[in-house]
Amino acid sequence: MKNIKFTESKTINCNRLIVFDYTQDYNKRLYWDTFLKKADLIEGASKADKGIKAYCVAKNGLGMETEYVSFNRPKATAIKMTKGPFMFKSF
Repeated sequence: MKNIKFTESKTINCNRLIVFDYTQDYNKRLYWDTFLKKADLIEGASKADKGIKAYCVAKNGLGMETEYVSFNRPKATAIKMTKGPFMFKSF
């Protein structure tokens, strides 16, 4: 199976710290992330950061656990899938 990659970009006229913090606030995640129906930080975490795990469920019912492998506020984050659907070799 061929690897599938996708990206999306939006221009937002706002301070990037505000946008970054908003997108990494799991209490607000479902307001902007239309792909998900559930998004929670797990293992007692209260905010996103390197090493923190999250559990998210897509609207199609597939869920996955991810871990932040980098957290470079306000520039970028990276996650890796630690548990998830069998059809994804990696995410």
